[in-house]
Amino acid sequence: MKLVQLSRFLQIVRSGSFSAAAEELFISQPALSQMIRQMEEELGTELFERDRKTICLTPAGEVTKRYAERIETKVRGIHYLIDTAKAANSLRLYSTSPLALLKLMSIFDGEEIHLQETCVRKDISPWDLPDDAVAIMLADKKTENEQFSTINFCTETLFLSVPEGNPLARKRKITVNDLAGCDKVLMTDFGKISTLLGNIVEKDGLLLRPVLHREQYVYLKAAETFPGPVAVSSLDMDLMDRKGRKQIPIVDWGLQVEYFLIFRKKYREQIEYLLKRTQEWN
Repeated sequence: MKLVQLSRFLQIVRSGSFSAAAEELFISQPALSQMIRQMEEELGTELFERDRKTICLTPAGEVTKRYAERIETKVRGIHYLIDTAKAANSLRLYSTSPLALLKLMSIFDGEEIHLQETCVRKDISPWDLPDDAVAIMLADKKTENEQFSTINFCTETLFLSVPEGNPLARKRKITVNDLAGCDKVLMTDFGKISTLLGNIVEKDGLLLRPVLHREQYVYLKAAETFPGPVAVSSLDMDLMDRKGRKQIPIVDWGLQVEYFLIFRKKYREQIEYLLKRTQEWN
């Protein structure tokens, strides 16, 4: 027995007649009747009482109807799961922070995900998420709009990486004021937290001399061999070779950024697996 036979059997039951079902299926009534006859021959019993003017199922037809409906539901479930898997593996990522986006992509590394688009823009908003595609946005602000869901992703903090022989290496935590005696501190302009650090330094009038590297890989490689202190984002720590260096948290108030995952609520089921991966990472 084929699924198409069960589907057309149910169409007859729902339409109330062979002629109405044939019209809705865009096939001839004789062709539909022949298909049902073949189905009855295969089952060894009649499914409809044909001596009535209206459609009436035989006891065997009632049993067939119940099982056909269950099979139909399961088939729809299979199609839904397939569509969900396709949607989850075809993703658009948007972010206000390049570092947060790189961290999210590293969590998904190894998954069979096709990234249709990635976009980094400081002024990006939830309304930039397409309405007709599965997309996730990384932002440092929540949204209260009821069309979107917001969940915590990570907190970006700042560390000072210093050679083990540096006097600052004896500290368990430091503030920006502790850097006042440093001749030079290497920092990057790659991300919001470095902007926050720059604002604190400018406000306090400290002699912090930034060496800016817009290419993050180049910056991290320079940081590994830099003889003095290096400001490093917590999102960068795993990418940096820290041998021979100590990482000390910078604890000034305001030197941290919360990032959130924002997506349209109607796509939650499609990205549920990916959300679980981020929660496992946290």
